[in-house]
Amino acid sequence: MLSEITIPQGLTLASTLVFGFLLGLRHSLEPDHLAAVSTIVNDGKSFWRATLTGCLWGVGHTLSLLIVGGLIILFKFDIGQAVERLFELLVAATLILLGASALWRLYRHARTETPENGHGHRHKSRSLLVGMIHGLAGSGTLTILISSTISPPATAFFFLLIFGIGSISGMTVASLFLTLPLRITLFRFNVFHYFLRGFAGIVSLSFGSWLLLEYFAG
Repeated sequence: MLSEITIPQGLTLASTLVFGFLLGLRHSLEPDHLAAVSTIVNDGKSFWRATLTGCLWGVGHTLSLLIVGGLIILFKFDIGQAVERLFELLVAATLILLGASALWRLYRHARTETPENGHGHRHKSRSLLVGMIHGLAGSGTLTILISSTISPPATAFFFLLIFGIGSISGMTVASLFLTLPLRITLFRFNVFHYFLRGFAGIVSLSFGSWLLLEYFAG
């Protein structure tokens, strides 16, 4: 989670930025992120669409970080713990909706045996929106940590940008790997293909439910 990130002090500017990129790369591979994206690349029909899904998720994630981070670093804006927790609740709800949607699409397809439509524009906007929601959660904590460790503010903001580029790169590659087994099983192993799609939906639904329970328990 973003709140668990630590930034070593005493690094050169170049080392700090490389560290930011690697940190973003690692952050993109967190379980809740992979669970969400796996439901969006759910059919495995196109490697290009999988690449675009991961890239747009990363862009959305980075946009949220830069907006919230900019407010905190440049304008000393305090978003407050209550708002941070609201963002976490939004992530939980998003994972539940994505998982339920994936399972519903799978059920409808199995029941009617009709081809599934791509809805490319909806697919793109969904990837971007989900990335933005994930970027909001923990963004305030990360930015406060960065601004207290890295100075001047312009460098701290640039660190956020490099972090974002790392997350874009990480999720783009991860999306390709997520869609690979779906693509391989699409035409030859239909039963396993649908099992993988159903499993992705269940994981997202379960992870979202767990985060929801954590939210209300905390």
